[in-house]
Amino acid sequence: MKKYISTLCVVLVASFQLQAARIKLSAPRDLYSYVNAANDGDIIELTTDGGSYFWSQQVSVNTDKSFTLRAAGGLTTRPIVLFTGSSGNFIRYNGKATEPSIKKLLFQGIQFDGYNVNAGYYANSFYQAYTYSPNYSANIEINNCVLKNFGNRTFVFTGANATVSSSTANGGNISIYNSEFSNISAGVIGATTGNLLYSPNKIDLMNNLFVGPGINGALSSFVEITTAGYDSYHIDHCTFINSNKRELNFANSDNPSYIKNCIFSNNFNKFSNNIYNSNLGANCVIYYTGGGTLNTIYPFSGATKKTNPLLDQSGITQYASYLSGGTDGLPIGFYGNQIVCSTDEINDLSYSGVGPSLSKSFTISAKRLTNNITISAPQNFEISLSSGSGFQATPLVLTQNAGDLASTIIYIRLKANLNENLFTGVIQISSIGAASQHVNVSGAVVNQPSLYSSTNTLSDFSYTAGSGPSAQQSFVFNGVGLTNDVIITAPTSFEISLSNGLSFSGSNALNIAAISEKVANLIVYARLKSGLSQNNYIGNISIQSTGATTKYIALSGIVNPAPVVVTVSKTSLSNFNYSEGAGPSTIQSFNVSGTGLTSNIVLSAPANFEISSTTGTSFSGQSSLTITQNAGKATLNNIYVRLKAGLAMGTYDSKITISTTGIADKEVNVAGYVIEATALIASTTKLANFEYVFGNGPSTEKSFDLTSTNLFTYCLVSAPANYEISTTSGANFVGSGQILLDQASITGQSVRIYVRLMGGLATASYNGSITLSSSGATSKTVALTGNVFNPTTIQSDPAYYEQRHNGALIFKNHWLFSKNTNNYSALNELIAASGKARGMAVKDGKMLFADRANRQIVVVDGQTGLKEKAVALNASLFTYLGRNVKNTADSIYTAGTLTHNDIKVDNAGNVLISNLITTNTERFQIFKIDLNTGNGVLVIDQANLANLFPVATTLRFDYFGVWGNVNSDAVIYAANSAASAMEVYKWNIAGGIVSTPTRIQLDNTTLGTNFTGLESLGGNATIIPIDNSTFYVDGGATYPTRCNDSGSLLDGFYKQSSALNDSITVAGKMWAMNTGNNGMIEFAIKNNYFALMAASNTTGTPPSSYRLFKFSDVTKSFAGIECLWTFPQAGMGAASNSYRTASPAVEISGNIATIYVYTGENGYGKYSMELNEVPTLIDNSKEQRNEIVIQGDEIIFKQQYLAVGVYSLSGVQLIQARNVSSLHTPLPKGIYFVVTTDSTRRKQTNKIIFN
Repeated sequence: MKKYISTLCVVLVASFQLQAARIKLSAPRDLYSYVNAANDGDIIELTTDGGSYFWSQQVSVNTDKSFTLRAAGGLTTRPIVLFTGSSGNFIRYNGKATEPSIKKLLFQGIQFDGYNVNAGYYANSFYQAYTYSPNYSANIEINNCVLKNFGNRTFVFTGANATVSSSTANGGNISIYNSEFSNISAGVIGATTGNLLYSPNKIDLMNNLFVGPGINGALSSFVEITTAGYDSYHIDHCTFINSNKRELNFANSDNPSYIKNCIFSNNFNKFSNNIYNSNLGANCVIYYTGGGTLNTIYPFSGATKKTNPLLDQSGITQYASYLSGGTDGLPIGFYGNQIVCSTDEINDLSYSGVGPSLSKSFTISAKRLTNNITISAPQNFEISLSSGSGFQATPLVLTQNAGDLASTIIYIRLKANLNENLFTGVIQISSIGAASQHVNVSGAVVNQPSLYSSTNTLSDFSYTAGSGPSAQQSFVFNGVGLTNDVIITAPTSFEISLSNGLSFSGSNALNIAAISEKVANLIVYARLKSGLSQNNYIGNISIQSTGATTKYIALSGIVNPAPVVVTVSKTSLSNFNYSEGAGPSTIQSFNVSGTGLTSNIVLSAPANFEISSTTGTSFSGQSSLTITQNAGKATLNNIYVRLKAGLAMGTYDSKITISTTGIADKEVNVAGYVIEATALIASTTKLANFEYVFGNGPSTEKSFDLTSTNLFTYCLVSAPANYEISTTSGANFVGSGQILLDQASITGQSVRIYVRLMGGLATASYNGSITLSSSGATSKTVALTGNVFNPTTIQSDPAYYEQRHNGALIFKNHWLFSKNTNNYSALNELIAASGKARGMAVKDGKMLFADRANRQIVVVDGQTGLKEKAVALNASLFTYLGRNVKNTADSIYTAGTLTHNDIKVDNAGNVLISNLITTNTERFQIFKIDLNTGNGVLVIDQANLANLFPVATTLRFDYFGVWGNVNSDAVIYAANSAASAMEVYKWNIAGGIVSTPTRIQLDNTTLGTNFTGLESLGGNATIIPIDNSTFYVDGGATYPTRCNDSGSLLDGFYKQSSALNDSITVAGKMWAMNTGNNGMIEFAIKNNYFALMAASNTTGTPPSSYRLFKFSDVTKSFAGIECLWTFPQAGMGAASNSYRTASPAVEISGNIATIYVYTGENGYGKYSMELNEVPTLIDNSKEQRNEIVIQGDEIIFKQQYLAVGVYSLSGVQLIQARNVSSLHTPLPKGIYFVVTTDSTRRKQTNKIIFN
C-alpha cells in the first residue's frame, strides 16, 4: 500500500553537553548501531523510499532519554526495517528514571517486520519496558507505522515491585496513531499479571487496524491490561478483525476511560467474552460473520451486561447503517486502510517449455468501500477467480456489497508461450476512494540454467584515504533451472557479503547452494575495501553456475585524497607589552596540528614579533618555524611568541601566518605595545558626539580612564574652552579648568575622568582637546568634538489611511523622522552614527535606543518625538575580568563581538541590553539597566556555550526576546543567525535564578511551511516570545512564524500565503511583503487581536515599511489573518540597513494602541490605532450567547461542537476539547473567551465570566 508519509519534526532539547543530532540514513543499513548509540534527543531519519533496512540485535536502553526514528519527509512508501537477529526484541527499555519520565521514544512512518527468514526467528516484541519500581520507563509513540510478525506481544510491559497507584507505578504512556498490526502472536499491548503489577500508565489508540490471527493461528487479546494501578485508556476509530480471544481485556483504570467509533469484526471464538470490563460507547459496532451467539460485553459500571449488541449473520444489513460516520463525522473504525490483502509478494511463477506456470493465490477483503474493486495484472501475467480456468490479462472487477467485500481468492500465473527470461511486475488492487494495495510478482521461463541480477552496475563507491571501507551497496540475485551451486567472486580491491554490514570477504568466492534448482531473491552486498591508496578502482563481480551464462556486475569506485586540515588552538594573542628599553615582552603560546598534509607547515612571524619552539631562557627568537609532516600528519604544541626587544614606543598589531599546500593560510592575530618608561596613559585619544539642542545643555557626560607609570610628580588634567571635567559622575564639574591628581592615585590604578559640553552655548560646533601633563612625562591629549544644534524639524506621514471595519478601526500618524520625509540626516536628527543603534524598545511612552558608539541609551519623548537627555552607561558593562594566557595576572576583556547591541523591556518594565556574539566561544551577556544611574546588573553571563553546545561553532546571537519579569519568573530567547542553523536557545528564570540554556531545533522537515528545507533562518534573526513556551521567530530568510519549545511550527503565513499581499492600503496597488527586515509584535485591544511586523526591506515597495494585521479571533490563526494597512505608504527610506533592524513596539491605553517604529538607518516614528467600540468586530451574537450556560465550574452548550477552546484575555489557550457539549473548567475567577467550531466548521467567539 502506498501512502504519502508526512513526518513532524519533534526535537527534544537536552540541557547537558551531548547535543541532539539529526542522522540521515539511506538503505540498506543496519539500524542497531545507530539506535544503540543514540543520545538524548537524537533524530534518525530513513531516507530511501520503500528501502530495506536491518536491525541485527536487541537494543538495550539503560538511561532515561528520548530519541526519534522516522521516515524522512516526502517519501511515498514506508521504509521497511527487518529484524535480522536470532533472539530478543527490537528494543528493551530498562527504566532508570527516579520520577515519572518526560522522555519519549517516537517511531514514525516505518514498517517494522519482526521475522528473520534466514534464522526462522520471530522477534519476541518490538518494545519491552522492563523496570524495577520505584524507577520509571519512558513514553512511547507510534505514528503511521506497520508492525507485523512478532512472536509475543508487540509492546510488553514487565517489571517488579511496582505499586498499585498510577501516581507511583508508571510504565510510561503509550500512544499509537494511524498504524496497522498483523501476525502478532500474543497481542499488541500487554502487561504482566500477578504480583508484578506493571503496566503502561496511559493508553491512547487512534485510527489503528488490528488484524488477527497471530503466528500459527495463535492470538491473545489485542490489548490486555490486567494489572491495577494505571491511569486510563482512550480508544477511538480502531478496527479489530479476526480475533480468536477477547479483543480487549482491561482491569479497572484509575481515571475515566472510553472506547468509541470502533469496529469489532469476525471474532470466530464464539465462546469468548469479546470485550471485558470496558466503557464501550453506544456508537461502537460489534459484528460477526460467523455463528457467534454468546459474545458478551462486561461494562465498567454496575449496568446490566449487554449480550450481542449487534449480531448479524449476513454481515451486511445492520453493519451498513454505520457507514454514514461516527460521532465526529468520520467513518466508524479504522479509516486509513480499507482493502486488506493477504500478501504483498508472490514469486517463482516459473516454467520451462510452453507454459503457462502453475498458479498461486492470495486473498483480498474490504470494508467501508464506496466503489467496486479493480484488480489489474501486470504484463506477461494473468489472473482469475478460479485455480484452473478463467485466466485473463484484462482487469477483474469485484463487486462490493453495501461497502464490504468478503474474503476472495485471486489466482495469478505467468502466461504461456513466453521467451526465456525473468519476468516481474505488480498486481494493482484499487477502488475509488480507498487506498490502493499491490502485490509484487515474479517468474521465469527457463530452458537452461539462468542467472539474473537486479542491476548490471554498482558505482560511486568512495571514501577518503585512511577512512575506508566505503559504504556498502547491494543487488538482488536470482537463479533458476540450476544444476549446480552458484559461485560469486569479487574483483581485487572490492569485497562482498551476504550479511548487511557483516562477514565481508575479499576476492574469495561465495558458494551459494541451489535449492530446488533455484536461488531466490538473494541480496548480495558489495563495498570498496579499506586500506587502499588514493586512486580510481574498477572491476567485475562474476556470478557463475554450471551450464549458465556468466553474469557480471561492473563495479567502480574511488579513494579520494584526505582533506588537508590545519588546526590552530588560538586565533589571537594580545597584551604583549613592556616599557621602553625594558623588552622583550612576556611569552605567550599556541598549538598547531595538521592532517592530510602533502607538505610541511610553515609558520611566519611578522616584523617586531618573534617565535620559538622553546621557551624561558632557551627562547630562540626566529622569524619562521617549520613543522615537518610525517605520513600526512604534523603536530607542534607550544609555539612561543613574544614582542621583540628594542622597539620604539608605540602599538604593534600584526598576524602570524600558518601555511601549507592545499588550504588557505591560517592566521593568529598578535597585538602589543611599548610604553614610555615614564608615561601618562589614557584609555582613549578622542571622545566625540557631545551634543544637545540649543537651550537644553549641558550634554550627556562621557569618560575615559587615566593611569601612569613611574611619575615623579602630580598630573594636571586641563579642559579646553566650552568643556568641563570632573572625577565624579554627574557632579563637581570644572569648566575650562584644571584638575590636579596626585601621582600615587594613578600609579598602578586608574582614575575615571568625566567630560561634558557646557550648557548655555550658542548653536555651533565645539572642538578641543583635554591635555594631560606631568613633569618628566610626555604630555597626552584627548580630542573632543561636539555640537549644539538648532531644534529638529518634526514631520508627519502625509498619507491618508482609510478607516477599517466600518469605522471601527482608525489609524493615523503623529510624527515621523525618516529619510523619505527628509528629516533624518543631520547629526541631531540621527539616533546614532551609522550602524551603531540596532535595537529599540519602549517604556512609559519613551523610546529607548542602544547607542553602542557612545555607550549610552538614547531617549526620545514619544509625545513630541524629540530627544531627551541620554542615559550614559557604566563603562564596565560588557567587560569581564579574566586571567591572562600565562595565568600570571588578571586582565579586562570585552564580552562578545559587538557590545550594546540590542535593547528590550520586559513585562515588568525592566530595561535590558545585550551584546552580539558570533561564535560559541564568546561570552553572551544581558544587563538590567538602572535608567537613573546607567549602572547595570548582569542577568545572563553565559561564558560556557562552547562546553554546553560544542557542535554549535557558528553560533550567532544578534537579538534576544524576553517574556515575564526577570526579577522573578521569566524566559529569555535568542535565535541563532548563523549560516547553517535552524535553532533557538532559551533561558528559564525562576525566582530570579537563571537556568542553563537549552537548545530548540526548529522543524524544517514538515512539508508546506515557511521553514521547509531551510538550513538557516537568514541573517540577523530576531525572536519575540508571547508566553513562556511560545514565540515568533523572524530571520532574513523567513516571515514571522509562531513556534513552541519543541521546535514545532504552530502558525504562520504558510496557512494563508495570500495575506503577504496588500491590495487594500492604496487602491489599484498591490504590495508584496519580503523577508529582508526582521521584527514583529502581537497586541490586543479588548477582545480584538493584532499583529504588527516589518513588511519590506530597503529594496522593497514601499522601502522599509510596516504592516498591521488583524486576527479573526482569539486563536490568532494566520488562516484568518487580515491586512489592515501598510505604512508609511512612502516607506521610511532606502538607506542600507545591513543589520535588518525593523523594531515595532506598542503601548495600550484603553481603546488606543500607540505604535512606535524604528528602522535602522532610515528613521523612527509614532502612529496610533483607535478602536471605536460602536461597531462589533467578533461574532458574539445574542443567539450564541443564549446557547452557553455557566453553572459553577461547568460551561454547558445547547449543542455539541466539533471543537471548543478556552482562552485568557491575552490569547493564551487554557483548555481545548473536541466533540463536547459541556466542559469542566476549574479556572480562577475572571473573564475568558470561548471559541466554538460547529459541524459546519463555523467559528464563533464568546466572552464568559467566572465569578
